[in-house]
Parts: sequence; structure tokens; C-alpha cells
Amino acid sequence: MNKEEEEEEEEKKKKKKKKKKKKKKKKKKKISLIKKSDGREWLQGITRHGNKDAAADQRANRWGRNGGDPNVYRPRGLPSKY
Repeated sequence: MNKEEEEEEEEKKKKKKKKKKKKKKKKKKKISLIKKSDGREWLQGITRHGNKDAAADQRANRWGRNGGDPNVYRPRGLPSKY
């Protein structure tokens, strides 16, 4: 390998490392958001008289996290700007 090829190979390795690090950070952020959402639902469940609403919120959260269509939970007659 000549010097130019070595530099190119080194740059590829750096890009690969950077991409891997970015992917790991994104995954960590997603987990953090899930924990926050679950914690909020838990707290709301304690302060309510029943957990019916919290269970419905959890279903909606799972639906959204898994890429479901958010319009399923959209109230009828709600203006499109909301």
C-alpha cells in the first residue's frame, strides 16, 4: 500500500467509528425518552383514581414508538392545524 491508500483507509476507519458512535448515541436517547414517558405514566397512574387512562396512554405510546399512524388516536372533528 502506498501512502495515499493508507490515508484513505485510515479516513474510512474514522468515518466508520464516527457513524457507530452516532448510532449508539441515538439509541441511548431513544431509551431515555421511553423511560421518561413510562415514568410520567406511572406518576399519573398514582395520582388518578384509576389506571384506565394511563393504560390507554401507554398503548398510544407503544403504537407511536413502533411507527404506527398517529392519526388513529386523532379525535374526530379536530382541525388539521393541530
